[in-house]
Amino acid sequence: SVREAESFYAVHRERPFFASLTAFMASGPVMTLVLEAENAVLRHRDLLGATDPAKAAPQTLRNLFGASIEENAV
Repeated sequence: SVREAESFYAVHRERPFFASLTAFMASGPVMTLVLEAENAVLRHRDLLGATDPAKAAPQTLRNLFGASIEENAV
């Protein structure tokens, strides 16, 4: 829900993108992942790429599938 997204992203409440971020995050289903490997979070972040798809390294998920910072495919 929007309320849950607002709570989860409360750290960004004063940022200009807060309303669009929380609306988008509440717009559809959420999938959770359990990462289990040595350095799992670091390896996953490398696979994802930078939050901004325009700045993400080639062949990262956000570079390949991201549409914007808010809709960054992940």
